[in-house]
Amino acid sequence: MGFLDNYEDVATRIKRFWQTYPNGSIQTAIVDFNAEKGYVLIQCTVYRDLGDIKPAGVDYAYGYMAAFNPNMKRWFIEDTSTSAIGRCCGLVLGADTRSTKEQMSQVEGLKTSTAKVETADVWATNYI
Repeated sequence: MGFLDNYEDVATRIKRFWQTYPNGSIQTAIVDFNAEKGYVLIQCTVYRDLGDIKPAGVDYAYGYMAAFNPNMKRWFIEDTSTSAIGRCCGLVLGADTRSTKEQMSQVEGLKTSTAKVETADVWATNYI
């Protein structure tokens, strides 16, 4: 038994969301993007019903292009959006883990010296 056996992939979470809430809504938005620095922050908002005033869940995913393997760098925004959806659906539906199978398989394949990730204090930024 591998450590990925208990993880749910995003496609399964989305399918489970639509089976549970057929009148629901999954919405994504880019909160922050910097092409020069190669990062994106995506928000996902999930509603159980189109008539709901407040969302059932809100979650975020941060994508840093340098941390992706070379074959996936061109799709880092799409992959980050998918991550945000998977995280938010897991939040609303309930999940034993926060990470998805896709996220954990990326971790499994990483070498300890692969990516030097630039860190930034996004909470210190004044957007108002």
